[in-house]
Amino acid sequence: MYDDIVDYDDFSERVGSENDILDLIYDEIWKKTYCPKCKRFNTHSRSKYALKNILCHHCSTQWSALQETIFFKTRIDLVKWCYVIYAISFYPRKVSVKWLMTELKINSYNTVWHMANKVKAVANHSPKDKCIFREFENIFRRHRFI
Repeated sequence: MYDDIVDYDDFSERVGSENDILDLIYDEIWKKTYCPKCKRFNTHSRSKYALKNILCHHCSTQWSALQETIFFKTRIDLVKWCYVIYAISFYPRKVSVKWLMTELKINSYNTVWHMANKVKAVANHSPKDKCIFREFENIFRRHRFI
């Protein structure tokens, strides 16, 4: 049905791991901002132990690198989210949720439907998500997905 779209296995191999995506999110959103508690710039880095968290070295506050993004509180791998973003936002034809279910090997229709709807709605909302989407677009172009 979708012969010209990159399959998930090839996509995940070329895009990288969840940790690579977390690095990208940290670099694009949080690296240039301040700690939400003590309001100091450049005093934080990604936590070594809780990989999705950011740690302020001044006040020891931790917060999620994914807060205020569509990925916040998700249990789905970020590489799968990245693939949904690619399929929904950058693939020229419409992609069905059923097809995404089989491609991502997720058994729940509601989960994939929820992911797809979040991706579709993000264009009108969060500036942080838009920043992440621009970076994903650069990655997709670099790997010749689009």
